[in-house]
Amino acid sequence: MEATKFKIGDHCTYALWTDRHAGYIVDVSKSGTKVTFQRGNAVRTDSNGMSECQSYDVSPNPNGFTTEFSLRTRKNGDTFWKRVGTPSKERGDVLFAGHREYYDYSF
Repeated sequence: MEATKFKIGDHCTYALWTDRHAGYIVDVSKSGTKVTFQRGNAVRTDSNGMSECQSYDVSPNPNGFTTEFSLRTRKNGDTFWKRVGTPSKERGDVLFAGHREYYDYSF
């Protein structure tokens, strides 16, 4: 499976272990193999408390946390985005297209 080719302004999700942080792409290298993620403002819009059913409104945050991701390739040829400085085999620290904010209360 081919990883998303991001462009500046694209919505994305930084997946840690089970938690997810919604944000935006704020920089793309000329080669297209590195991107910079910036966490957005995520405001919870439901009233479900500590539950699996969560909804958020996400907007850009110019002062949000930033981190860099690089495009990596698995042995089977699939590509994925992994946070720079983390081993490819380590779970989490990956980037996906689309917004998804989620907090796992079970940990």
